[in-house]
Amino acid sequence: MAKLNLVGRWRHLTIPALVLIVGLAATVLTAFQLHAADKARDASRLGIEANLAVSALQQRMEGHSALLRGTAGLFAGSSDVTSHEFLAYVDRLGLGSRYPGVLGIGYAAWLPNADAEARLAEAARARGETGFRIWPADGRGPRSAIVYLSPPTGQNVSAIGFDMYSEATRREAMDRAARTGDLAMSGRVTLVQDGLASDQPGVLMFIPVTAADGAGGRRLLGFVYSPLRAGDLLETVFPRKPDRLVDVAVYDGAPEPGRLLFQTAPPRATPGALSTLRVMQVAGRPWSVVTRTRPAFAEGGNRWLTIWTSGLGLAATLALSFGVLVQARAGMQAEAARGELRQTNASLEDRVAQRTVELVRANADLRAEMARREDAEGQVRQMQKMEAIGQLTGGIAHDFNNLLTIVIGNIELLQTSTEEPQLLEFAESALQAGVRGSQLTRQLLAFSRQQTLEPELVDVNKLVGGMVKLLQRTLSARVDIRLVEEPHIWKVMVDPAQLDSAIVNLAVNARDAMPEGGKLTIETRNRSIDT
Repeated sequence: MAKLNLVGRWRHLTIPALVLIVGLAATVLTAFQLHAADKARDASRLGIEANLAVSALQQRMEGHSALLRGTAGLFAGSSDVTSHEFLAYVDRLGLGSRYPGVLGIGYAAWLPNADAEARLAEAARARGETGFRIWPADGRGPRSAIVYLSPPTGQNVSAIGFDMYSEATRREAMDRAARTGDLAMSGRVTLVQDGLASDQPGVLMFIPVTAADGAGGRRLLGFVYSPLRAGDLLETVFPRKPDRLVDVAVYDGAPEPGRLLFQTAPPRATPGALSTLRVMQVAGRPWSVVTRTRPAFAEGGNRWLTIWTSGLGLAATLALSFGVLVQARAGMQAEAARGELRQTNASLEDRVAQRTVELVRANADLRAEMARREDAEGQVRQMQKMEAIGQLTGGIAHDFNNLLTIVIGNIELLQTSTEEPQLLEFAESALQAGVRGSQLTRQLLAFSRQQTLEPELVDVNKLVGGMVKLLQRTLSARVDIRLVEEPHIWKVMVDPAQLDSAIVNLAVNARDAMPEGGKLTIETRNRSIDT
């Protein structure tokens, strides 16, 4: 069966190809839209989780803020709060059971000068606290000292007298609280109660305690503060449960490893695919809350819907394309059968035309053979003519050579019998002409194949220089002969007689081309000719 050409096949395969392309494009577009919708849904769910995390953290920190504000109100309502009053007030708050992570609530006196330090030490002795001291002792300038810290556990008691203003992170929060008159959260620190061996970072929240200065202003008396252990505090807000959908990490400031306060993700856990960042203000301090998905989060999405849709769309596209391809193949086979029928009908005409072409080619070959035979016969006749001319030329050359031999011999006798310079010069010129005539006869004999050529190494400059006088007498006086010689001319392998004859013939032709006279330049030059 005859095969269709490329255009014919493409005409039948266009529709299946279009069905395949459109089906694949629709499947990809649908899958992309479903994937984009699933990502948007996951982003929205993650945003809700992040907002819930921030809201829960805000509620917890507002509760701790209320504790400090109430304690500051205690000092505002009394000019002299005793240690018993302070301990009783804090004890009623129930810090250990109601507020995990809060190590206590304390009061730190503000000591702007040495006199204030002395008054504080005297008041401590009056209360019977003989071991009270302000530490570290190398502080300069304004200082502070923890006076009360409840509940009076062993760790809290060890912090009594500590100068929090001596440490830069605490000092920044205390200055901010005094400047704003409101709550101020410190940066990440190691709590005095925990010591250097603690595995949890801590923060402190301050609120200033002031009194009227008698001049219409307020003077700073000290700070009500609360040391917070970040891990215990935030564990109650974000429990570390294995069934969590998202992990929460809280940072002091920028989300950097050195600023981490708390995270729910287990150590060396694989980070989730999605994450979002919320920045919230906690008592004037920015906290970063990073919410990141866990693998279980993706199970609530429509990822499998996207996969199933893509698979079904691909299967439907392939099935429809295959059906259309089968129809196209049937059409190609029908068209191929019609083409084969047309070829069969035309084959007879083709064979007749081919036979005609063969007959024409054979006739042309016969004519060409006849022409080649006529050319060969013409060449044979020409050779016969040239052979007859050669025989005639050889006879004349022999006779002429005999005459030249007599002439050359007489000239040589003349040269030996006289010493007159002018006669010797004429005799030399006549001798050279006779020699060249003898060379001409040798050329005629060579043409008639009765004498062979005699090539030899020839100095072209010397040969041409010897011909100048002969040429000056042979040519018209109106022709000025100029000789230009190559200084280091190469010797050539040539028959001198043949070269003489060639130069004379060229000179005569040049004279005939200049009937009014002119300049004839004969130049020798080295040339390499590739053969």
